[in-house]
Amino acid sequence: MKKIIIKYSFILLSFAVITNIFGKYDIREIERQVNYQFKRLKSSNDAVRMAAIRELSKISHKKTLTPLIYALNDKNVFIRTTACKALGDLAYNDAVKPLIRLLDIERELFVQKEALLALGKLGDERSRHIVNRFLKNNDITLRNIAKKVLEQLDNRP
Repeated sequence: MKKIIIKYSFILLSFAVITNIFGKYDIREIERQVNYQFKRLKSSNDAVRMAAIRELSKISHKKTLTPLIYALNDKNVFIRTTACKALGDLAYNDAVKPLIRLLDIERELFVQKEALLALGKLGDERSRHIVNRFLKNNDITLRNIAKKVLEQLDNRP
């Protein structure tokens, strides 16, 4: 009986160590983290929502697209800006359309800048028409970013 208990304890300990090491690759753990952060994005507290975006940006998985796209509609400029950056860093082309839609309506310079940079990282031809519109923008920073993004699109294989 003692041997069975010792073997069982060893198995449980091994499982705990393996789960701890490989937990970040477990899809259930990723889904749990993403769902938790998505709930935090619906908080009325700006700091909680910003922390949620930062945590989501650390998870390199397609599951984070939905909450990050949701955050593009946040009332806080900095949260929208951080969501744009995270979508660009995530590098899934599913983010192209939401970023284009955002640029159609966004008036804040910081958000526009980060959305353009994100589109540049994604390198999708669908973004060319919206980037072209920024070549005539009053702000020189946005014009320069638009030029850079178009160069990136032109140099894509």
